[in-house]
Amino acid sequence: MIVRLLRHKSSFSRLTLTNFSFRMESTGQRGKIQISQDTADLLVAAGKMSWIAPREERVVAKGKGEMQTFWVNIGTTIDVSAFQDGMGSLDDSLSYEEGPFSTLSPKTTRLVLWNVEILLDMLRQIHVLRGKTTSTFREIIVRSEERHTTAYDEVEDVIQFPPYNGQAAEIDTDGVEIKPEVEQQLEDFISTIASMYIENPFHDFAHASHATMGVVKLLSSLVKAKPGEYSDVQNASYLIASNPLVQFAMVLSVICHDVDHPGASNAILLSEKSRMASVYGYKSVAEQNSLDLTWDLLMDDNYAELRAAIYRTEEEKQLFRQVLVNSVISTDLFDQRLKDRFESRWKVGFPNESHGDQGTSKNLQATLIMETMVQAADIAHTMQHWQVYRKWNLRLFEEMYQGFVDGRTSSDPSDFWFEGELQFYNNYTLPLVRRLRQSGAFVTASTDSHQDYAEQNKRQWENKGKDIVAEMVDATRAKITARMKEGPHGLDE
Repeated sequence: MIVRLLRHKSSFSRLTLTNFSFRMESTGQRGKIQISQDTADLLVAAGKMSWIAPREERVVAKGKGEMQTFWVNIGTTIDVSAFQDGMGSLDDSLSYEEGPFSTLSPKTTRLVLWNVEILLDMLRQIHVLRGKTTSTFREIIVRSEERHTTAYDEVEDVIQFPPYNGQAAEIDTDGVEIKPEVEQQLEDFISTIASMYIENPFHDFAHASHATMGVVKLLSSLVKAKPGEYSDVQNASYLIASNPLVQFAMVLSVICHDVDHPGASNAILLSEKSRMASVYGYKSVAEQNSLDLTWDLLMDDNYAELRAAIYRTEEEKQLFRQVLVNSVISTDLFDQRLKDRFESRWKVGFPNESHGDQGTSKNLQATLIMETMVQAADIAHTMQHWQVYRKWNLRLFEEMYQGFVDGRTSSDPSDFWFEGELQFYNNYTLPLVRRLRQSGAFVTASTDSHQDYAEQNKRQWENKGKDIVAEMVDATRAKITARMKEGPHGLDE
């Protein structure tokens, strides 16, 4: 399969391919198949993204520098000894490993199972509310490359949510069982998503899981209608709180929102004029890539039962995708067009300082609340305990400093990090917290907690930030130097 794909890669000369294969062999491991980024891209383009997993550490190849490579994993291991005498057959030497976790670390496996359990609970709620209704829905699969528009252009100012479902206030999932094949497919799907994350210091699967924790906390803090109390003029949060399909899509959006993140900002990707930037029209490049990879994976035939558990009609599927699109694209906080568009919508949806007015579209308000929740979850560390903020702030600094060392940007982050964090609090974190409060969608204690931590962290940073930046520079330089000294097998070259 790999050889057949490479025939289409005409830019490979025979000499270049031969030399590169020697470099790959010198950094390989016994019993594993290692492939380059180019080959991995071809497999992804062929719809075989579940076959590959990024190698945890970058390899160093002479003449090429540090490279991200991938392991081929199709659920098999190869007994190399069977081939030593040249007589072994491939079919005889394959032993199949059970379960979707064979390429994941124990920590990542635990995070996967935690995310799966959250999604399973939402699938149970979907199942209960759906009842025994059946559908003759015949799904037409459309993958990203077949669409005539990009996800960025699919963003809607107003999502048309289904009417409030009063049964959601009395939902009971105790004893509700999800089909074993659905659970298995969900585990495999989230495991594959986790394997598609690159081991960046910040934008990795641990960050995605941290964001999941943030959005789940906000969902649990939504103001909910009590049985018999709902009317059309009440809180727009009811449209989210009463719809587990919307909640499922929101949680999935934060799980997948940084899939395949290259460890570089959109600004860097645009300046490099990368192929990915061109494909996505130089708009929200990383976010659109993550969304397309996730959607194409979900559309795979292996997840047919999972899709049927999520949605049963074309209308449900369209709602699911629209929530996913709006949510993932909303995490691009630095796209000025998106920012301006959001602020203009907010002024319409919430024209007053206290919860908008009764004449405003509840669908518009619910759309804005949903996007604000996902944005807040993405930067949740800035409005949590000081030590949590310090941990993730250091990881983001390491990632950006590595980009500077690699020559991807001429800006040394240590030159602007202190002021930059204060500006981020003033321009992004604190306005987000104010929107959470202004929307009236959450219990007061929740928004108070977010605001208190954000303000405390900003004050701490004002007092200690300059010294902390100096400490981060020393620690990050030492870590990068140690990595550069190590060869591909952890030994000094």
